[in-house]
Amino acid sequence: PVLEYNRFDCYPENRDVDVRTCEERGCCWAVTNVGNAVDNGPAAREHYRDPVPKCVLPLNSGYRISGPEEPLFAGYELPLQRIPSPSRYGDDIAHLKVRVQMQTPYRLRVKIYDASEERYEVPDPVIPVEMDLGSPLAHEGDVQMYATSYSLASDPFSFQVRRTKTGTVIFDTGVGALVFSHQFLQLSARLPSRRVYGLGEHVHDRFEHDTGWRTWPIFNRDAFPEDYSNLYSSHPMYLCVEKDNNAHAVLLLNSNAMEVQLQSTPAVTFRTTGGVLDFYFFLGPTPEDVVMQYTEAVGRPMMPPYWALGFHLGRWGYRTTDYVRDTQKKMRDMNIPQGWPGTIVFPDFGNTVTQAWWAEQLKEFHRIVPFDGLWITANEPSNYANGSVNGCLQDNLNQPPYKPKTKGQRLFERTLCMDALHWFKGTKYRHYNVHNLYGKAMSQATVNALRALSGGRRSLVMSRSTFVGSGRFVGHWLGDNASRWPDMAHSVVAMLEFGLFGIPLVGADICGFYDDAQEELCLRWMQLGVFYPLVRNYNAIESSAQDPSAFSEEFQAVVRNALKLRYELLPFLYTLFHHAHTKGTTVARPLFHVFPNDTEAYDIDQQFMWGEALLMTPVLEPGVMSVEGYFPAGAWYDYHTGREFSNYDSGRWLPVYSPMFDPDRPCNLHFRGGFIIPTQAWANSTAVSRRNPMKLLVALNGSGEAVGDLYWDDGETQDAQLLGEYVYLKFRAANNTLEICSYQYKKLFNSTFDELAIMSVRVLGIRRRPARVELDGYYHLSRRQYRWHHNNKVMDLKQILMPLRKNTTVRWFMS
Repeated sequence: PVLEYNRFDCYPENRDVDVRTCEERGCCWAVTNVGNAVDNGPAAREHYRDPVPKCVLPLNSGYRISGPEEPLFAGYELPLQRIPSPSRYGDDIAHLKVRVQMQTPYRLRVKIYDASEERYEVPDPVIPVEMDLGSPLAHEGDVQMYATSYSLASDPFSFQVRRTKTGTVIFDTGVGALVFSHQFLQLSARLPSRRVYGLGEHVHDRFEHDTGWRTWPIFNRDAFPEDYSNLYSSHPMYLCVEKDNNAHAVLLLNSNAMEVQLQSTPAVTFRTTGGVLDFYFFLGPTPEDVVMQYTEAVGRPMMPPYWALGFHLGRWGYRTTDYVRDTQKKMRDMNIPQGWPGTIVFPDFGNTVTQAWWAEQLKEFHRIVPFDGLWITANEPSNYANGSVNGCLQDNLNQPPYKPKTKGQRLFERTLCMDALHWFKGTKYRHYNVHNLYGKAMSQATVNALRALSGGRRSLVMSRSTFVGSGRFVGHWLGDNASRWPDMAHSVVAMLEFGLFGIPLVGADICGFYDDAQEELCLRWMQLGVFYPLVRNYNAIESSAQDPSAFSEEFQAVVRNALKLRYELLPFLYTLFHHAHTKGTTVARPLFHVFPNDTEAYDIDQQFMWGEALLMTPVLEPGVMSVEGYFPAGAWYDYHTGREFSNYDSGRWLPVYSPMFDPDRPCNLHFRGGFIIPTQAWANSTAVSRRNPMKLLVALNGSGEAVGDLYWDDGETQDAQLLGEYVYLKFRAANNTLEICSYQYKKLFNSTFDELAIMSVRVLGIRRRPARVELDGYYHLSRRQYRWHHNNKVMDLKQILMPLRKNTTVRWFMS
């Protein structure tokens, strides 16, 4: 008998297969008495939970090693030969090769491919074989973090990837048969723990995956995010946290329609309909290390223009420019900040001729409307004709022998025929292989066209459809959500997932895209949404207006202050994007990325952080005036008052007061001790706010120390980091002293962005009143320039002048 959790499905296309049909395929029959969870939700949730399989993979099928190991640069290859057995989906490949490449000390590639004939492989991204020696991850004398082994003396072939420092096996394919036919490829592997995150794009109830027999289809699709089916983007990558809290990630670089099944072994099964099995392993060992290593391979996130971080307000249904101007005027009158940003054929965006045509179209449009960014949508691609108006050929591309559990009855439903032709980098491909690359190809073509139009300034492109590496070019919004409480909660999970995927500029349509948003929901969503990296209120033509002017004055007062707070924090947020762009770190961050040794943090997905310093605890349910929040060990301060909120040796769950209509508490925000963040006085647009004086917020930890930094440029120059057109400041507080070190990288001197000054400082956690405060060792601040608040233990310094281009020291002396 085979234990339930060790069964690997041999007949995934039919849950009700009988014993005769199962055994005819060469599979094993195993009766199960396990009761499976029942989905009581909408009928549309057609792929909720899989039954424990009765028809299971035999342990003696697959491939065997057929020759000696062959050395190659940074690795080796092994020849494989198929073990005779009944064919499951026809056209089995008899001879394979396994290529193992030790690309960097922390990145391993294992590629399984046809030894006889060339097959389709993903043309972009091209992951380098060797590490870039200029990478921030490169360290002299790095020790290889992984080891590989394979079954030399036994059939069938399997391989294992092991973490060398701990001996933990992170990927073991000895649990199920390798299947490699022309249009069906499958590989299963045992995992080291059930803590699995990532895989997208779908609606996920929790950030940590349910490994109790769940199948997630991956195939770009225009669909409402109302069930658990495949959505707009394809990211076959997961992060796994091992039992000792080390983390790693696995990417299957494959763009064909696929599904990924998670089961309670714990184990993962990849099933794809073409291409090759091209796996990349990233060894961390911290979750944040994993994301940095992943984005180094697939491409660092783009650096957005500063204005893109402001408030976006739009609607599918603004019929005239007068309507837009009227809405804009109402926003100004309320003193609420905002940013300013026949026959159907489908352009083949991978074709250089099409790219030139697209660039010309945008150039002509730019002459009429000098836009700074574009929002590109329906680029999955979406097609209401289901293939074409003439239907699709009845061939093995449009009706493959195996269809993953994607939404709909056919792969071409709501998109193009699978035999449609594309050109990409000079090579011809079928839509069957490159469907998931369509949105990314459009993104690249659009970004390149805008780059030529922008006069050296950064543009913004937001794409609904993304693939591995799309973050190099675009941001992403989470699609056509509804004005419902669950949709708001799901957006937090999705935002964190796209951070893993290397697309940090992400956000949901605040208050929902369709249905009518009620005031309480919209208020709570705005309080959350001001902390999306991309903050946008957008809804459909048939829904009620949901911009701030559509609700009560009490609503407007809270939202106004919430948006003011975001604009004050933009220098800090912009600095986080600088680090994402140059090092690959996340912006909106799960708690366990910041506290990887706090096991309580791994289950938390209703709170999140900006970087390492700010903690958000949103209200995600109706009728709630207090929420429970988790506060890891150390000092935490209430952002609005500066008063210490929590300071324990271990993490604590604490109630957070969450009033509806209190403009003084427009959101739940806490500041972590040990960090310094730069802020700026708010204004009604980013163009004005970024010229205002700056302020430093210093939150001291238990040792009286804190650190932080600021990246600052003109907010729009392309490749400012490469050109050296920026200033970078480091902040450090210790021993009653704040040091500001300025690193002057500005070269061209064609703007005045670096002429700003820090003109105020707030220090949290000062237990006693300072006797005096001095600047640079000689200037003593007057009593009007500093004040200590006894109740909150906060010191405010004001009316001081500390230019960004100058090193400065502030010291306070206790009596």
